[in-house]
Amino acid sequence: MVSRIDTLRAERESSSSVYLQILRMSKDYPDSLLCCFEGEDFKYYGIRIENLALREYDKIRPVKCKGKENVLKVYNLIAKISKLNKANILYFVDRDFDKPLIGYTNLYETPYYSIENFYITSCTIEKIIENEFKVDAELDIFKYILEIFTRRFQDFHTGISYLNAWIYCQRQDKSIKLNLSDFKLTSVFESITLEELNFIKYDRLYLEKIFPKSKSVPDVEIEQAKVILESKPYEKFRGKFEVDFLHIMIELLISSVKRRTSPFNTIANVSLVYSRKNVLSELSQYAYTPKCLKDFIKVCA
Repeated sequence: MVSRIDTLRAERESSSSVYLQILRMSKDYPDSLLCCFEGEDFKYYGIRIENLALREYDKIRPVKCKGKENVLKVYNLIAKISKLNKANILYFVDRDFDKPLIGYTNLYETPYYSIENFYITSCTIEKIIENEFKVDAELDIFKYILEIFTRRFQDFHTGISYLNAWIYCQRQDKSIKLNLSDFKLTSVFESITLEELNFIKYDRLYLEKIFPKSKSVPDVEIEQAKVILESKPYEKFRGKFEVDFLHIMIELLISSVKRRTSPFNTIANVSLVYSRKNVLSELSQYAYTPKCLKDFIKVCA
C-alpha cells in the first residue's frame, strides 16, 4: 500500500521534474510559448491558443504537470527565477470545487468546474447534432433530439446532485484523496435510454463503501453543498461526470440511428467515430470558449 509520505514524495519529484523540463525548453525554444497544463487539457486549449494568439502550432509547447497541485507548485518554483522570461510561460488550471485563485499572473483558471463543462452547454450540443448527425436546425427531428438531451441532462443533474455534493464536502479536506478515476458513472444508474434515466438509491454510506479513504460527512453538510451546486449544475458539477454522460447520450443516439429506430430513421448513417478517451479532442471545435479565456490568451499569449 502506498503511504501518504510516498504520495507526497512522488508529487514533489513530479513538480521538480516538470520544473527542470521547463528550464530546458526555455533554452531550446526561446521563441515558443510554454503552456503548463494539469494533463490532457491541450486537446481543448491548443487550437484556441493557436487561433487567438496568432501563433504557429509548432511555437506552442504543451507541458503536462500531472495535476492542478503540480501546476501551482511549478508556478511557484518558476516565479523564484528572476532571469527567466516568464512572459513566455502560461499556466492553465481547473476551478474544481476550490475557491478562486487570487494573485497569480499568466495563469488561467476556468470559471466553471473544469474545461469538460465547456463541452455540455446547450450551444455545444446543438453544434454536435447539426454537424455530426447532419440534422438541420430547422427540422422537427433536430428539436426533438435537442429536447431529449435537455431532459436527460435535467434527470442526470437531479440524480447526480447528491454525489457531487458529497464529493464537494470531501474536497474541503485536502488530506482526503478520492480515487475518482476508477469510478464508473453507470454504477449509480439503474437504467438509461434516450427516453428515460433511472438512478439506484444511494446515500453517503453507499459512497463511503465505494471510497474507503473518504471521511464521514453529516447529511446536513451534504444538503448545504447541494444548494450551492444546484444553482448552476452545468457549471458547478464535476466536469468529467458531465462529459461521461454526454458521451453516453451520443452513443445512445448513434445506436438508434444505426438501428433505423423511428423517428431517427430520417437521419443518414453517422460517420462520427470517437471514444471517451478522445472526446476532448474530437469535439473540441464545438466546445464553448468563454470571454475570459479569449481575453487571457489575447493579452498573455
